[in-house]
Amino acid sequence: MINLKNLRDNPSFYKKKYKERFVKNSDQLVDDIVSLDSSIRQILEKQQKLQEERNKISKELSISKDKKSEQFLTVSKKVLNIKNEIENYEKNLTE
Repeated sequence: MINLKNLRDNPSFYKKKYKERFVKNSDQLVDDIVSLDSSIRQILEKQQKLQEERNKISKELSISKDKKSEQFLTVSKKVLNIKNEIENYEKNLTE
């Protein structure tokens, strides 16, 4: 099993090892893995930031006194939009 941290830190080592094992397109394979890993990490980071923002806003909404105000409704819609974005990120990760 390949340790992704090691692969990220030293892709040339893995490229060399795969070439020694006669793996076709070893350079491209390692580059693709590193690229995909980077993309996944970026998506996870964005998802986490959105979850933090949603939690913060939800907490503020729960404290709010006037549940029928225009501001409350606007912020509630924002929370729903954030929730949808998070779901989209989760969907992208599973694909």
